Amino acid sequence: MLIDDDDEFSRAALVHLCTLKLPDVVVHSSSSPKARSELCTNNRYDIVVVDTKKPSTNINDIINSIKAIRCETKLIVITGTSDKQLLRNICDIEDVYILQKPVDIGELFYAIENFITEIRIEGKLL
Repeated sequence: MLIDDDDEFSRAALVHLCTLKLPDVVVHSSSSPKARSELCTNNRYDIVVVDTKKPSTNINDIINSIKAIRCETKLIVITGTSDKQLLRNICDIEDVYILQKPVDIGELFYAIENFITEIRIEGKLL
């Protein structure tokens, strides 16, 4: 799993929580779109958690850039946008889960654990 967040504290905290709660999952992190792209290109991530920096960040571009590298990747996008139409459109994309800020950590882990279950049912390894 890859966690991409430009905020060092948030990224480190989330990596730490994932490591504790999901000890069988290898967790990597990145802090920029360039680093995220390089890691996704050089590794096979089943799940990518992306925290968008600003509400105006083009979420579709983020999704498309990750899916272009590996279309099976499941994405959790954390966003501050309140654009309801955009959120509805994104919710229709397969294997993408949207969380609005402020993030409910329980909902985040619910999404991660559901994706892990889907991956195991599909017979793919983490």
